[in-house]
Amino acid sequence: DEHNNTGSATMTLTVTTLDTEKPVISISTPEQALVGDEVEVKYNVTDNVSSGSDLEVLVSVTKDGNKVNLTNNKFTAEEGTYTITVSAKDAAGNIHQETKDVVVKPNDTTKPTVSITTAGTADLGEIVLITYTVSDDKTAVNKLTVVVEVSKDGQALTISGNKFTAEE
Repeated sequence: DEHNNTGSATMTLTVTTLDTEKPVISISTPEQALVGDEVEVKYNVTDNVSSGSDLEVLVSVTKDGNKVNLTNNKFTAEEGTYTITVSAKDAAGNIHQETKDVVVKPNDTTKPTVSITTAGTADLGEIVLITYTVSDDKTAVNKLTVVVEVSKDGQALTISGNKFTAEE
């Protein structure tokens, strides 16, 4: 002022960055289950700013368009396809949603059928090719694991490429 008195004021200004990033959701529940399995809905939600109670997360499961009731994030599987949906909203209002299908198949209790087609006799020292056919009513043949073992008098013989040398 005119008498050389000086006044001052202090202000603190906090500058925040606008949060425009959606939350990130990953669903880790397996994509397949068997009838009767207890399927746990497993997921993780992260955000670049919000955490804990600042994130609003909704989880739902449907089968054939009908809501499935969860107990402790689990359900008992029946044959069909389930859709898991996880939605998340952060404190800034950014929303993200992920879905994952879980296919439930019936239990396979029938053993594969295996038939050995190799001839039952061989000459001493002859290289014998072990041939077979295999089938299964619920699993594609190329998905089956076939283990070939040959033994003589209780002792395993060396085989390579389904071949072995006939011994006395």
